[in-house]
Amino acid sequence: MIGTDIAVPVVGLAARSRDPSDAAFLAADSRALPFAPGSFDLVSSVLGIVHNMIPADARLCLREISRVLRKGGTLVFTTPHRAFSQDLYHPNPGDDPSLRFSALNIHEYSLAELQELGRELAAEGVFSGFSVGGLANPVFREVWAELVSALGRKRFSGGKMGGAASALARRLLPPAARTRLFLRSVSAACSRRGISASDIARAARYHPEAAGAAADHFVVIARKAD
Repeated sequence: MIGTDIAVPVVGLAARSRDPSDAAFLAADSRALPFAPGSFDLVSSVLGIVHNMIPADARLCLREISRVLRKGGTLVFTTPHRAFSQDLYHPNPGDDPSLRFSALNIHEYSLAELQELGRELAAEGVFSGFSVGGLANPVFREVWAELVSALGRKRFSGGKMGGAASALARRLLPPAARTRLFLRSVSAACSRRGISASDIARAARYHPEAAGAAADHFVVIARKAD
């Protein structure tokens, strides 16, 4: 197994957490992977590629992944459903950086956009199949909607102290600290509703392509032609 990430600290953390005999990690840009054509049968990415790039770069990334896949190889990746993240708290059709839910999520996709992307790549011969399914969790969705709505109210509250403090924290805290702060908010919201981690785990469901519009996150399975 080989893992890559563009962030060197993430690569170092992954390398320290795994037995080096069964995994290797290296820093690499997914738009220019350091592997020979046809190196892999399977490439997977969890919340790590297309939404972190402008659409033109996302296409470069997917073409590059196709290059390093063997014939008949498979790419599986997940990406947020725009309706339940970016557009949930504040519509941002132009991807204005100041309105993004997450600074790292440069362009989140709708179901229609992902399906059109798949059609384009199939027409170019990059992939022979491109299906968009989804992960949905009705138990956690209520918690998520509450949190994102609260963040939106704080962010666009007209300069009140809560909004100013929230904006200052986002600007000054390092990414790891912001993540811990957000995860504590998630935990507190679950506790208020009496929702346990087991409740969330039991409620998760995968839906095939026909039900993708109801998903919280999309799951894309792309196959390279034989």
